[in-house]
Amino acid sequence: VHRAHLPPWSYFRPLSVKNCVPKPSVPHLLKNCVPKTRGNELDGVRPPLTTPPLSLCLISLATMSTFRRLLLLACPLLALSFRPTTPFIARTSLLRYHTDDGDVSPSKTTPPSLKKSTEMSLFPASFERVPTVPTLHDFDELSRFLEEDEDRLTAIKFYAPWCKTCQRLGIHFGRLARDWGDGVQNRRAFSGRIRCVAVEYRTKDASRWITEDLQIPAIPTLQLYTGHAKVWQGVGAKDTRKLQQELRRLEGMSPEEMRRHGEEVDDGVLAQAVEDHMFLAPDFLNEEW
Repeated sequence: VHRAHLPPWSYFRPLSVKNCVPKPSVPHLLKNCVPKTRGNELDGVRPPLTTPPLSLCLISLATMSTFRRLLLLACPLLALSFRPTTPFIARTSLLRYHTDDGDVSPSKTTPPSLKKSTEMSLFPASFERVPTVPTLHDFDELSRFLEEDEDRLTAIKFYAPWCKTCQRLGIHFGRLARDWGDGVQNRRAFSGRIRCVAVEYRTKDASRWITEDLQIPAIPTLQLYTGHAKVWQGVGAKDTRKLQQELRRLEGMSPEEMRRHGEEVDDGVLAQAVEDHMFLAPDFLNEEW
């Protein structure tokens, strides 16, 4: 039924056949008053739309706002529940662990210092001590390094990159350099009680001076020098315990006493190698300019 043909007061009540009967003066509209059916609707007309009570609207709004607050509170908790459980590792501690042996990182060993570094420190990483261990590759570099500071002892580590024992020794030598040697702390260089240096054995031909001039019988080897005088040697060492014992024994000596002790116990291998290299070097004084 078209509502345009019905009186205005009939818009707010259900339609029926009785309401659709027109006035007798309009007989030609009778055929348009037949109710139309749509599905299961009664008398072909939908029931009027009614507005829900105000209390129901307020309850719905309150429920939605409460649900929104609960959702906002639950999101951070869900994010924390999926947080990775890997412990925090200080960047500089991890870097120091991987660079203790020069360019070689240990594969099967986990030092206690790495386990301690998993705990978060109260101080920033820049306050940690980073050891300074230069790597030398020829005899001239080693000789000049020993001449730079003759008042302090110098610990030398002879190693090879492919040697597993050298890799394990490098971890202990790195701790020794951190506790006894030179380093950097808070972006400032400091001098330790001793100096630490590493000598890399690369190939048989390139490192012939290690086996022939210095007479190193095996790799790894630790040596302790005062100037050019060798005061201690550990062949095939797997840790630095004996080296630390020797350092504690010699720590109380003055530079003069240390120099006399070095002259007494030195085997003369390095002094002979220095003399041989002097004869092999070109004599610039005899050249004509």
